[in-house]
Amino acid sequence: MLPDTTLTDGIVTLRQWHPDDAKWYADQSRDPEIQRFTTDPPDLDEATVRAAIGRVLAGRSWAWAITDAATGALLGNVALSPEHELSYWVAAAGRGRGVATRAVRLVLDRAWASGVERVRLHAHVDNVGSQRVAERAGFRREGVERAARQVKGQTWDVVWYGVDRP
Repeated sequence: MLPDTTLTDGIVTLRQWHPDDAKWYADQSRDPEIQRFTTDPPDLDEATVRAAIGRVLAGRSWAWAITDAATGALLGNVALSPEHELSYWVAAAGRGRGVATRAVRLVLDRAWASGVERVRLHAHVDNVGSQRVAERAGFRREGVERAARQVKGQTWDVVWYGVDRP
């Protein structure tokens, strides 16, 4: 199940990832904030990202590049797994502009239109920015799960959020 080619609210556009985006993604993934709060490894390289993009385009997951609607500049990543778990990150150049909230709302609209009944996400307990995005996009906090994830040799406590189809 591939995502629509593009989704937009006039401020941000979500489009399919292209293999040509792999270098940008790998470079952005080295950002300390992205490393702190995502599972992307610190040595992620262009070839690995290119292969992952190929798998997404051939698989059931939905994943989009978040871009500036006016300029087309890449700003981040948003994905919805087959289990309807949402994930996202925004590159430093896009932070503080409401980009993630807009992207999440667009994905939710697409999910509801596709018949999805519930979407969940989790955020590292220290990732206040991601928690605010979830809340602004309509998610409800469902609780904290201690020692929920093993990521890059660390044990993460996470906050779970959920939203039901309206």
